[in-house]
Amino acid sequence: MSVLGLETPAGGRVIDLRLLVPALTVWAVCWWSTGVSPRSSAIACAAGILAATMAGLVRRRLVLMLCAALVAAAASAGLHMALLKTGPLPAMARAGDRVSVELTVTTDPVLHVGKAAGSQLRPDLVVLRGVVSGVSVPRRVDGLRSPVLLLAGGDTSRWLTLMPSQRIIVDGRLAPPQPGDDLSAVLTARGTPQLIGRPSRLQRAAGVIRSGLRSAVAGQSADVRGLLPGLVLGDVSRMDPALTADFRTAGLTHLVAVSGANVAILFAVVLVLARLARVPPRSALVVSTVLLVGFVVLVRPTPSVLRAAVMAGLLVAAALSGRLRQPMSALLGAILLLMLADPELSRSAGFALSTAATAALLVVAPRWAVVLRRRLPQRLADSLAVATAAQLACGPLIAVLSGQVSLVAVPANLLAEPAVPFATVMGVLTAVTAPFAMPLARVLARLAALPTIWLAGVARHAAAAPYATVVWSQSAVGGLALAACTVGAVLALRHRSSRRVVAAAVAGVLVAVLGARLTAGPWAAQQWAFVACDVGQGDGLVLRAGPASAVVVDAGPDPARMQGCLDHLHVRHVALVVLSHLHADHVEGLPGVLQGRQVDAIDVGPLEEPPGEWARVQRWAAAAHVPVQRIAAGDTLSVGDVTAAVVAPQVVLHGTDSDPNNDSIVLRAVLPSLTILLTGDVEAPAQQALLDGGARLDADIVKVPHHGSANQALALLGRTGAQAAVTSVGAGNTYGHPAQVTMSAVAADGMRGFRTDHDGAVEVDVGGGHVGIVGHHGSGTAPTAPVRAGPRQVRSPGRHQAVPVRAAAGSGRQPGSRPSAGHGMLWSWQAQSRRSGRSPSFWATRSSSSPARSPPRPRPFGRPTQKPTSATWSAPRWRQATSST
Repeated sequence: MSVLGLETPAGGRVIDLRLLVPALTVWAVCWWSTGVSPRSSAIACAAGILAATMAGLVRRRLVLMLCAALVAAAASAGLHMALLKTGPLPAMARAGDRVSVELTVTTDPVLHVGKAAGSQLRPDLVVLRGVVSGVSVPRRVDGLRSPVLLLAGGDTSRWLTLMPSQRIIVDGRLAPPQPGDDLSAVLTARGTPQLIGRPSRLQRAAGVIRSGLRSAVAGQSADVRGLLPGLVLGDVSRMDPALTADFRTAGLTHLVAVSGANVAILFAVVLVLARLARVPPRSALVVSTVLLVGFVVLVRPTPSVLRAAVMAGLLVAAALSGRLRQPMSALLGAILLLMLADPELSRSAGFALSTAATAALLVVAPRWAVVLRRRLPQRLADSLAVATAAQLACGPLIAVLSGQVSLVAVPANLLAEPAVPFATVMGVLTAVTAPFAMPLARVLARLAALPTIWLAGVARHAAAAPYATVVWSQSAVGGLALAACTVGAVLALRHRSSRRVVAAAVAGVLVAVLGARLTAGPWAAQQWAFVACDVGQGDGLVLRAGPASAVVVDAGPDPARMQGCLDHLHVRHVALVVLSHLHADHVEGLPGVLQGRQVDAIDVGPLEEPPGEWARVQRWAAAAHVPVQRIAAGDTLSVGDVTAAVVAPQVVLHGTDSDPNNDSIVLRAVLPSLTILLTGDVEAPAQQALLDGGARLDADIVKVPHHGSANQALALLGRTGAQAAVTSVGAGNTYGHPAQVTMSAVAADGMRGFRTDHDGAVEVDVGGGHVGIVGHHGSGTAPTAPVRAGPRQVRSPGRHQAVPVRAAAGSGRQPGSRPSAGHGMLWSWQAQSRRSGRSPSFWATRSSSSPARSPPRPRPFGRPTQKPTSATWSAPRWRQATSST
């Protein structure tokens, strides 16, 4: 059989690809067989045997090899699926039986922190995998080896102490797995596990090392505590979600997915030490192999680790036998062995990414490095070739998995590369030293912190770059299209004439993007006064209190979204956070407000429900050293440019459909030239109480209560006399928000309606005596009634007409761009002078020939009182308490 290979410029060696076709055949057959019934795999196996017999008759060795690969893969995958999907446990899962099982844990337990789902917070959930060996309820069955996925809620502390190889007895209910899952059943546990055995000695030793590393970095910054265990052990359980997202955007996720790079660093260090100690080469290889086995146990046998370990083992075996093989042969051999041993690896994204990157480094990177060395220093040329080859090889797979393509991955990896070996080696030394000498381990951890902080900084700055990623189709067609574009670009760059065309096209795109970026302006206007952040299904509202300072009313359900909104607004100081009530969609984003900025105080209402959220708010505030205080109806808050009167709750309601909603804090906030009514989630009973109590509700802009639900006293919207209404609501929510009846009432009351699910973040700007409201991604909904002249009807000059200044269909815009004529809708009023501290009047204006007069600053409500003298009070503001009127 002829040798398939390609000539490499370095030394003229041939890359041995004889195993390429069998390896790809086995991979494809295993992928197909694990998605069909065992009967289909048996048919494919029989067809392969028949084809092999015919190939033997005509003596076609290549065809015979392909048929043998088909038979082996179909037989292995068919047997694997038969063991998974047949037997007592899958039958019990289909029936939904309650069972008591004996189970051996095979993976580390992973804690999934509960996320906000509407007003509720989903409970924390522990997920782990195990193998069921016996079932005692509803009937006794022994001798099983059925893999299951275990889900455990409630008290998660006992579950998180479990280790691989530990045997437990657990009660729960079985359910069938999703199609294509490598499982016999899904077990939802009840109660806590009953331990019936200790982990193996090897696993106990690995657990001591892992916990030792976490203890050694406990005194370091949050970035080091979360990132260093990920670099060394692949343990990302304590990694900040925002930093995880930045690593994904920057194309650096592979650094915390232990794989070939870690194995290569381990082998390099061991062989260098062996050479210094004058250990014979064969002995050094044996020691390296033993350490490799321990390393796999320590970092856990994930698909990428298994690929790297088997590949390294094959190379060591070849070297010990005196037949040093090429790394590409070892890679293809590792694919064959692992696919036949575990056919489910054919569907593993981690295995596919690891294989693609390794193949690119072995085949493409050396050739590109030789070319680049002609123009660049050798070290830079090699690094650029490696980063580019790996990114281009993995790009189509990443696009299918994440729906985006990183444009900063190559430069980010170039900047990260020098720090990775030092961080990894120092981290490993810290881990192995911690169980014996914790003080020394802490010193080593401080040394490892330096490159770790550098890596975190690279990820953050790369992710924050404009157009760091572009959206791409997640379909197979999208992946194939990106692969075709990649191949086309590589082929085009091989010729000088086409290189010039590509360079000109890239330069044109860069100029266009840069021009759009420069002309787009900032994310928000310089004179923004109020922004309803797009936080999904929840409220996240920001009032400008001064330069880089703000008052935040509710924080939404997602810390990352809330943090991103405040970052776009360049808010570095939050003078006050007001939580209207304690539902998850209003408070779960509070960590995003507290992180990276000074927060002076948090104000809450009278109700401590739900208790779990109240406890979380207190814990977050205590960790950030921010005082939590109560406010009530009649209080007045004066912070910078913001003066807000607490309108409700005047009476704490009990026994309603939702007491937390109806006891929401309602604020009437006055800013220069603008009044906003912020209504929380008050429903019809609380709204009617406001109407009956004669509370002052007039405003220029109203935040529609409870995300526009149908549970409204619609007269409240009309009482406000507002020019525009803002509904903070999440796209595709399951609550039917906002209700059509509520949106119709907004339009019928003469208000232009803006919704964050359709219009994106909603921004109110104040400048030059004009007030404008704009949706960042949409144009809002026009009123069906005539536009008002303001909260109180006034006679406008004849030159002014009640029409919008600018209206254009919203076409969306890139993050970081400023709303303009092509983006959203700007609805503008001209401010009149304020009389006696009353709310300003507005009317829509087309033009004005007279200069606008700046209104005076609003006077505080009521009589000012002295600043509270609480020992925990540190906010640079004063609170004014007045009686209800």
